Amino acid sequence: PQLRLTLIDVRQAALDSALTRLRDYTDKAVARGKLKPAAAEEVLANLHGSTDYAALTGCDWVIEAATEDLGLKRRIFADVEARIADDALITSNTSSLPAARIFADLRRPERATVTHFFAPAWRNPTVEVIAWRGADSTLVAWLRHFFCATGKLPLLTTDAPCFMLDRVFDNWCNEAALLLGEASA
Repeated sequence: PQLRLTLIDVRQAALDSALTRLRDYTDKAVARGKLKPAAAEEVLANLHGSTDYAALTGCDWVIEAATEDLGLKRRIFADVEARIADDALITSNTSSLPAARIFADLRRPERATVTHFFAPAWRNPTVEVIAWRGADSTLVAWLRHFFCATGKLPLLTTDAPCFMLDRVFDNWCNEAALLLGEASA
């Protein structure tokens, strides 16, 4: 089946930049022989950008990746939920905000959870799937299966601030910074 990706941003310039970057990725893949030109064009034909949330109508899955601002995320999800079908999935790429707080105001919170991709998401296979008390267990199981089937490494964790990856990664970075005074960079 064809996959269609619609990017939403409040600034057209950000969308234009993202779409250019994605075209550059496909051009590099073609140049390296990892993607045939026809396949690259097919991918690009299914990439769209919009500043209008109405472009999400009919989508099956919304993945939000806005800045770590709870109020902003809640406003985004209110706009999203008003435009998508009741059976469409909603996930957030938050790295630290608990799912229970993000999805508290949704009409159908059971169809929502956090899928935290570890950077850079296009190269790093790790993605946290958060099993929070409000998520339907079949959603969590489906996401784990989907990520495995697409080459990702899903890590199931609970709904705790900073989840699993950032707790490990932040401590690793902090320890590395503390060592600079005693060791070489």
